[in-house]
Amino acid sequence: MNFENSYAVIMAGGIGSRFWPKSRESKPKQYLSLVGDGTLIQNTAARLKGLFSDDRICIISTTMQQQLIHEQLPWMQEEQLFFEPMGRNTAPAIGLSAIHLLNKNPNATMVVLPADHRITQTNKFLKNLETALSVIDKNNKALVTIGISPTYGATGFGYIEARGPHEQQDVLNVERFTEKPNKETAELFSSSGGYYWNSGIFIWRADTILNRIKQFMPKWYAGLMEVQAVLGSKEYDKVVESVYKMLDGQSIDYGIMEHTDNV
Repeated sequence: MNFENSYAVIMAGGIGSRFWPKSRESKPKQYLSLVGDGTLIQNTAARLKGLFSDDRICIISTTMQQQLIHEQLPWMQEEQLFFEPMGRNTAPAIGLSAIHLLNKNPNATMVVLPADHRITQTNKFLKNLETALSVIDKNNKALVTIGISPTYGATGFGYIEARGPHEQQDVLNVERFTEKPNKETAELFSSSGGYYWNSGIFIWRADTILNRIKQFMPKWYAGLMEVQAVLGSKEYDKVVESVYKMLDGQSIDYGIMEHTDNV
């Protein structure tokens, strides 16, 4: 399969508040070496090089973290770095990344993933990404996510309910998303089968996710269209800051995934 239209987008804008005091706003956890040799973000980027060429790995973060990214990933070029003026959760970050990628390539497909995961089975992980990209190749309106088989009733994770096999091997159709349930519900989910932890890794075409933002988050879509109109101009920083100051943050799970179909 040809992945020439595929890009990885690492979400690195979090402040790592749950890892305080080791993780601080000046150096969030993704820039720390918590497991292995490199930092979490360095390890994430290195892992992706098994599937993507260097120039197809991008980062979305906040301007506050710009220097840290340059220090830790000096090989990345400016056109691979997308910056938000302030954190507004994952949906706006993904939407902003999508308009940047569409500016590069109108057929862009995005693999969106957090900067702070620990993944030990790299080859298996990359094979799963290839499977996800092949789903998009056959159905360009699909939204794909990667689930993790639960090992206990965790209340800190969202859950994905999968019902019925997809036409492709190792792929299931998603029935619904449930955000961070209470202990009793989490234990029921983890023991009953058919439920997966939500990894926060998503695969879709950039134009498809923008259309879903248009459908379910129309104010953000309008703001992103304002930003898209000034991409590459002197007005860009001013417009993106105005849009981000005006609108409230929202996660991609609450904003899109809990409401949409074809997942």
